[in-house]
Amino acid sequence: MFMQPVPFSYFCWPATEAAIRLLKPEVKWALAPGDRHLRLTVLRCAWGMSMVLVLASYAKATLVTSVGTFGPSTTVVDFSQFSSPFSFGPGPVQVGGLVGLDIQWASSNSAVQGGAVIGNSVYNIVPNGSWNTGRVGYVGLNAPSGTMTLTLTSPVSEVGALVNYSAGLGPDVTIAALAFDGSILESYDLNTSAPISTPGGVNVGGFRGIERGSADIYGFQVANSAVVLDDFTIGHATPEPSSIVLIGAGLMVIAVARWRGARRGSRAIAMAD
Repeated sequence: MFMQPVPFSYFCWPATEAAIRLLKPEVKWALAPGDRHLRLTVLRCAWGMSMVLVLASYAKATLVTSVGTFGPSTTVVDFSQFSSPFSFGPGPVQVGGLVGLDIQWASSNSAVQGGAVIGNSVYNIVPNGSWNTGRVGYVGLNAPSGTMTLTLTSPVSEVGALVNYSAGLGPDVTIAALAFDGSILESYDLNTSAPISTPGGVNVGGFRGIERGSADIYGFQVANSAVVLDDFTIGHATPEPSSIVLIGAGLMVIAVARWRGARRGSRAIAMAD
């Protein structure tokens, strides 16, 4: 993933000045302009911690194969409002009504076998079996190649769904997390990274999703091999080490200030003696 260079001043000065404003008066005293060595030390630490946070937000991206990996607060779109026989076409279709969210489903397949499907009928995914009305409602690509996309208006850090596909029909199946502009943040080839095999199964599949270190996901896309999808799940990851780094940085500044104050106090006592 490409990262543009980040100016030193962008992180160093805001982090340091925020610490000065928020922490105790003794910290302000310890960072007096005359104490150049201590000031530079804190500046370097603030810059280092900020860079750790930036790198952590870019680095953490995980392919998820169990919904239990997601944080404790998730929202599931089960498509149960689409319990009628299949509707064919590319969409878009509003699918977030039951959960009170603006979530649009759409597909690139507008013509193959009548187009992508949304609803509740029999859908063959040989050799992985089939889905039928027992799932109540779901969406399917209904073509060897192409995409289905679920678009959000508010960002999340976790996206995934129960999926299955016709292995060997068309290009490899992929899943992707999308940015606000529709560009791909992360993508995974399920055939190589996390294949699903359910020979002859009925209404079964595997959960596949993506978790990122920051809430920057505005869409979830699945592609190829007549992929079928249900129980679209979104959520926010539990705070990770980046939050701990912030706390640690604040404690470090306090510790340095207290140490400096104690040293000056010791010097004052020694001079008095």
